[in-house]
Amino acid sequence: DLWKYSEYGAGVKSSILRAIDQFTQNFKSGGPNDSELQVKELNVKALETDTNSTSYTQSGAELNDVYQPVIFNMLNDRTTFFGLLPKDDFSQYQKVQWRARNARNSSAGAYGEGDAIVKGNTTRQKLETKFAYYAVGVQVTGQMVAASRGSVGDIFNMEIQDATKDLLTQMNVDLFTEQGLETQDKLIGLPYVTDSSTNTTLYGLTRSSTNLLTSNLIDGGSATITKAKLREAIRTSEENGASRENLLFVCSYTQKDLILGVYDSTQRQNDVSSRFGFEGMSQFDGVPIHADKDVDQTDEIYLVDLDCVRMAMQVPPTFEGLAKSDDSESGFVKTYLAAYYKAPNRLVEIYDLATS
Repeated sequence: DLWKYSEYGAGVKSSILRAIDQFTQNFKSGGPNDSELQVKELNVKALETDTNSTSYTQSGAELNDVYQPVIFNMLNDRTTFFGLLPKDDFSQYQKVQWRARNARNSSAGAYGEGDAIVKGNTTRQKLETKFAYYAVGVQVTGQMVAASRGSVGDIFNMEIQDATKDLLTQMNVDLFTEQGLETQDKLIGLPYVTDSSTNTTLYGLTRSSTNLLTSNLIDGGSATITKAKLREAIRTSEENGASRENLLFVCSYTQKDLILGVYDSTQRQNDVSSRFGFEGMSQFDGVPIHADKDVDQTDEIYLVDLDCVRMAMQVPPTFEGLAKSDDSESGFVKTYLAAYYKAPNRLVEIYDLATS
């Protein structure tokens, strides 16, 4: 900008231009009194986008890697069945314990005039199951905490949130695992309770019709689910004391599709509409159909009475920090809980169904 001002003479301008030309060799002076710069040579460097080709996550050295501050979750964290189950406060209990009435007073009935009154009483039993202890550990180095502040924020808090989701997911998985012995550490799984023919003990007791700890099995016969089978399941549960408004079908997404397929042939399409299929929460005879990602038994459908399948909470999900032993922040999320089934005879399992 020096030659913009008239007070500088032509000699000064010429000296400046010769100095530029000497050091860069890319420009030369021209015009009256060397007052114009002329491009002598111009080299354009190509971007070396493969400079960091050994690491696909980084661009070339000339480019800046700019990431979104929000971390997108690629996992399915919906723990829907666990969320649907009623939660009971058992914080004052050392075990999950309850009393159940399992037989009627046999003296109930008609009697003749003047006859002596026959006396009797009902039968009750004490049932109990232990709590299961679940935890997930979290640890983040001090370096990661410091480096992430300018990108995603409080990374340790995010790790706690994600770890809690992972813990709930694992408990949801265990609810659909066939396990239920009191010697095991995990939750009692729904498939264990619904198959009393294979799993002959529950709460440490032998399951029988007299203590009403047996469940109900319906053979699907390797065939596609039918309306008759679904209605048989509802009828069986209601005959054992369930109320229809508390019932819920639980199955895999595969079986839900097959249930909807039962009704596909009965639909009549409106000539002026291009909307097909079903909308909203699917129901059969007023009973909701719930598909859960963690049901890996794709050939089974469960009918659950939410009035008798419950979660006992001794300690809800709680975070506890751990003492520092290195340059990191650490802790764990824990919960003490139990899945307990008050009336297994109201549960129904339709098994050995076709999966396509």
